[in-house]
Amino acid sequence: MVENVSFPLQIKHIMSEAEKAAVVAEGVEAPVVHKVHSRQQSKKVLRIPIRWRWTMMVALSVALSVVVLFFIILDIEKDAWLQSQSKQAALHVDRLTDGLKLPLLSGSRVETDLVVQKFLEKIPASLGAAIKYADGHVKKYKTTASVKDIIASKSTEKAIIRLADHSLWYKGSVMYANTPLAIVVVGFSAQEWDDLAGNLVSKISIAALLVVLCSSVLAYWMSGRASQPIEMLAEGARKVAEGDYKVRLHVSGNDEVYDAISQFNVMTQELAHKEKLRGIFGRYLNPEVINNLFDGGDVDLKSHRQEVTVLFADMVQFTAF
Repeated sequence: MVENVSFPLQIKHIMSEAEKAAVVAEGVEAPVVHKVHSRQQSKKVLRIPIRWRWTMMVALSVALSVVVLFFIILDIEKDAWLQSQSKQAALHVDRLTDGLKLPLLSGSRVETDLVVQKFLEKIPASLGAAIKYADGHVKKYKTTASVKDIIASKSTEKAIIRLADHSLWYKGSVMYANTPLAIVVVGFSAQEWDDLAGNLVSKISIAALLVVLCSSVLAYWMSGRASQPIEMLAEGARKVAEGDYKVRLHVSGNDEVYDAISQFNVMTQELAHKEKLRGIFGRYLNPEVINNLFDGGDVDLKSHRQEVTVLFADMVQFTAF
């Protein structure tokens, strides 16, 4: 009676152990499947075609190049404009100093003011002017800027110089018989450069937009032609994985893609030939030996001795020995 009870209990115990092993196995395998599935989903979400990658890369590269060239051109144009502005400003200041010689020699500051005011009216680009007399008195015209630091130093040279700390202020000396009569400072407006820079920005922006658009379209078309053989190769590899070894890809060219597709065709031809040989040998040899041979397994082709059991069956009085 005890044996009858213990036998089902042993079976139940073995089944419970098997279930536990299955549960453990499922617990180990399940996260792996989940990770693989989630990884495949993430790949699908982040997948970007090659043609779009090339298009975005070319567009970004062209845009950065245009921006760099824009700043270079803008800097060159500004230097050229400053040189031209300096020449014109030097001429204007030189005329002003020549016109101030007689009023300064006569000591008439009223005539000096009239000369400076007429000069500022004739030159629309002028922002203002200032004169520092020999006695140290400073008179400003048409400006509220502080010019004390501009004309602080005494100058004994007649040459017109551009002040480094003040972008468009120029200083000159009124000289007579190598004697300084006064120092004249004139400021000019940068509105002309602002208008020129705005015009350059608008024209370069339109040209840059056209260049980026044309280069993006060209890159999209060329990358599409380059990725088409790769897509064909991927589709052919998928068919080979499904067991279709008759796939042949047709492509023309003389580059790396052509070499890869040619090798793919050779591979499928060899696989088809191998599958044909497997079918032929499988008719006459042990399928297990054939599978191990063609799948790259270890096959013992040496002769060996093995004990077997042979059963002879015969009907009564049918075969005579």
